[in-house]
Amino acid sequence: MPVVLIALGMGLFQIMAFNPLASALLAKYDQLNGSYLKGQTNQLEISKTGLWLRQATTKNQSVVHAKTVGINGRAIELRDVSIFVFSENSQYTGRITA
Repeated sequence: MPVVLIALGMGLFQIMAFNPLASALLAKYDQLNGSYLKGQTNQLEISKTGLWLRQATTKNQSVVHAKTVGINGRAIELRDVSIFVFSENSQYTGRITA
């Protein structure tokens, strides 16, 4: 019984204290690594051709392309957006431009 209680206590400590602390420290590490070693001013990194995102549903797949991305406070604004729609068997079905 004492071994079970010690294991339970250690498990609760890891879930309630260690995991949140490790997550916060990892986020801080990523921020400092980006700003000091990579020279990034924010954590959002975009390729030279813009931002590419993929979204899949049960019926189709979509690829979202934005030429530029703006950050306005806590909101992220996508500009010059094109959405390429593919069927479930990866055939091109259309394009939406915004």
